[in-house]
Amino acid sequence: MASTNSQVSARAQARKRTAEALAQRRRRDEENAKHLDMFFESVERESVIDDETERKIERIRAEADEKKNSLSSAKRDALAGIKDNGETIGTIAEWTGLSTKEVRAVLAQKHSRKDATASVESAGADRETVPDSVAAAS
Repeated sequence: MASTNSQVSARAQARKRTAEALAQRRRRDEENAKHLDMFFESVERESVIDDETERKIERIRAEADEKKNSLSSAKRDALAGIKDNGETIGTIAEWTGLSTKEVRAVLAQKHSRKDATASVESAGADRETVPDSVAAAS
């Protein structure tokens, strides 16, 4: 009988060890599932941050382009005003520090009526601040 009891005891111990191993495996699986949830939640949050950042960058670029477009129009109108006063492209290039090619490019830029009106108004306000070297040359 002793051998039967030892077999039953060995089976019980094996079942107990198996149950403990299964319980540990379940705990590890639950912990792994929690960690995976944390990982994928972090990935999703990171993606949201990236999307928000890209939207902000696009908005800032659009604002900067809008501001630069109005300045381009003002630059064009300013150089056109000098040219309309009878100055040559070479003289304008010399005064502005641009190449003649760059002066021609600025003068060739197209602009909207809204930009032209705004730049004419701003040019009128800026005429009082013409550098002495430019005023003396005219």
